Amino acid sequence: MKLAKRLMTILAVALVLFSFNSCKDDDGDGVPDILDKMTATIDGQQWSSVARVATYTSTEAGDIITITATSGVTAATGEYLNLIIRGSELRAYDLTISLTGSEFECTANYKPDASGTDIYTGQSGTITLTKFDSVNKKISGTFSFTVAKVGELTTTKQITSGTFTDLAYQVVNAK
Repeated sequence: MKLAKRLMTILAVALVLFSFNSCKDDDGDGVPDILDKMTATIDGQQWSSVARVATYTSTEAGDIITITATSGVTAATGEYLNLIIRGSELRAYDLTISLTGSEFECTANYKPDASGTDIYTGQSGTITLTKFDSVNKKISGTFSFTVAKVGELTTTKQITSGTFTDLAYQVVNAK
């Protein structure tokens, strides 16, 4: 139950951040950046984000990258996908269930309806960070994993062929 509460807290914070940053102008030219993208296949169906936000936090315990995306026009519509990577090194991060909630390389959450109550959490798979550009504040990578419905772990979804490309990230100082 503690893991579910922790995931709900992470989701709530990500939604708040997401709602304020979905159409951000990252290069200062007055036009929202639209070249960044995030796509995946969810149970055989193509999924593409309309709005997304990424943050990078450096803590005493290590770096954390959070990516939140929705296929809807606002944070409250469409399908919702959230990735959390504990690190900023270019490599594959293993997504596994952690009973303590503090020992994980990465995690993922999926909501088939952003305004609904069904939440699926990552069970197994990987998120691979292929680009971390600290000068231009852009990240890229791939992901593939299985998520299970919270409270009904036998109800799963396969999220495959996932990519995030040149997502602009905001630096959130935690130290």
